[in-house]
Amino acid sequence: MPRSRWVGTAVAFLVLGLVLTLPVSAAMAATRASPELTPTIVCSCGTVSAEDANSSSELRGHGPPPPSSQPVYDEQLGITFAQSYTSMEYNVTAVAQTDPTLDTGPAYLLDGLSNSGFWYQVGVSYNWGPGQTPGTGFDMNYEVFDAFGDSVYPTQGGGLEAFSGPVHEGDTITLDLYFGTSGDVVMIAEDLNTGAYADQTFSAEGASYFAGLPNEVANANGFFTGLMTEWYHGAPYYANLAAVTYSTTVSVSSGWMWMDEWNPNTDAVVFGANASAPSSFASEPSTLREFSYNSTTEYADGTEFVTGALSSTSTGTGSTSHSLPYVAVAAFAVAVVIVVIFMARRRGPQETVTAPTYPSQPASAFCHHCGSQLEPDGQFCANCGAHRPSDEFGSSGVESNP
Repeated sequence: MPRSRWVGTAVAFLVLGLVLTLPVSAAMAATRASPELTPTIVCSCGTVSAEDANSSSELRGHGPPPPSSQPVYDEQLGITFAQSYTSMEYNVTAVAQTDPTLDTGPAYLLDGLSNSGFWYQVGVSYNWGPGQTPGTGFDMNYEVFDAFGDSVYPTQGGGLEAFSGPVHEGDTITLDLYFGTSGDVVMIAEDLNTGAYADQTFSAEGASYFAGLPNEVANANGFFTGLMTEWYHGAPYYANLAAVTYSTTVSVSSGWMWMDEWNPNTDAVVFGANASAPSSFASEPSTLREFSYNSTTEYADGTEFVTGALSSTSTGTGSTSHSLPYVAVAAFAVAVVIVVIFMARRRGPQETVTAPTYPSQPASAFCHHCGSQLEPDGQFCANCGAHRPSDEFGSSGVESNP
């Protein structure tokens, strides 16, 4: 097939792909039921005062824990933000890991303490309730506590919601927590790789921002605004978990790093520690600070929070992106171009076809006196010596075969 036809065929496939893919993209956007994601917005709102805070109270987990007949130990690694926000958005990688005793996995949570005292949590967990649906594999976690410290939503506590589609290990999950336009707080988890999502809303109870805590790690109920990795274990746990990175695009000015482990059934504390002062990230927002205690490690800088020991292969996240369908279109176009280049090179350069040529042969000539055959280049007849007229036989004396 000529090269022009190959190019024409490739262009036809490209156009067909665009025609087929763009309606699918539009349909995905049109049928998406969850609210739109909202980026992190810092506000110069108020913060929680020192008299309203209490560093001696254990930090509250995303409940309820597994059945009380089974001993459980709630491990929590977190950072408390010192500044306040009207919306928060963080990316976190979906990492699958399970406890050797309970087969439970961690929850990766974004937490907001509203200025009315309510506490909102949204996150993604792995095997939060092994064998249950939802509860096995990756699901969205959500829960709301009132200003008295009681879990009020969902009514049974510790909400789990299945994603609208598949979530795979290593996918980037965006967690969103913000105040909506209808007097509510919006909680969203969305897989940026597959487009799967889950969302919940609950009344804002008159609040308008998530309050930072510049003076203490948590308020009197153990609530805070920040990030937390939480994991229930079947026995006291004294080791690092696989590294998980939370990331955002807006730098945190400062935050308290902390960690603890306690038994929710008895309130007995296994261990607990927090930094003596909040870490400031204003001057060096990209420099990770390390905090470790009892063989457990976490790190933080202005835009990232990492729970678990870092290594050269630690899991990280990229910046937030919401254009998955269009990325698919671009990938299809690139694939078509690659196929065209490959086929053109495989066929090699085009050969030029020319008509065959034949060698010229001298014409025969005869003497006009005696009729003897003349030599092709001879000017005189070898038999009678007569001169060969040039005007009779032509100046060249040669003719070409047809």
